[in-house]
Amino acid sequence: MASEGPKVKTSVETMAYYNMILTEAIFQLLEEKGLLTRQQVKDRIEKLKTETKLSFQMIQ
Repeated sequence: MASEGPKVKTSVETMAYYNMILTEAIFQLLEEKGLLTRQQVKDRIEKLKTETKLSFQMIQ
């Protein structure tokens, strides 16, 4: 039987926070290097949102 590797337990909130920080860091580096602007990122986000079929219901 193949090893499954280490198991990591974390919360969705922790993963969301990590992904947010990672995304922001990558964006800032690309912006600092002049490869893209904040507006270009916003435009791409809006484009992807219109193309994405996923829908998430808010849990209250």
